Amino acid sequence: FMNLFGNAVKYGRGEGEAPAHVRVTSRPMPQTGRPVWWVIDVDDDGPGIPEGYEERIFRPFERAPDRPGREQSGTGVGLAIARKVARHYGGDLIAMNRPEGGARFRLTLPYSLVIEPPRRL
Repeated sequence: FMNLFGNAVKYGRGEGEAPAHVRVTSRPMPQTGRPVWWVIDVDDDGPGIPEGYEERIFRPFERAPDRPGREQSGTGVGLAIARKVARHYGGDLIAMNRPEGGARFRLTLPYSLVIEPPRRL
């Protein structure tokens, strides 16, 4: 979660602009013939994800280009690790652009995992 929240703030509005807005929502999502899933969306109001990078940003050391005039920071491994952890627990982490602008990172986890005590990786 910390990586998703940190990225939402970091890639939200630029320096000198109004502070970034980050919205986190969660809800159960029933699946026909499958267990119930929790969906956690982390939305920001930044420039969104450049076309073609929706999957690439989950590769280790792969980063989307920053806006002109902004320094790149980070190593490019945070999203790769976050997705690996989500998949280890039977869920997933995907990225998309929101129609109203900005990015959305959607974490899905099996409902049973949410109500059970955490296990070691």
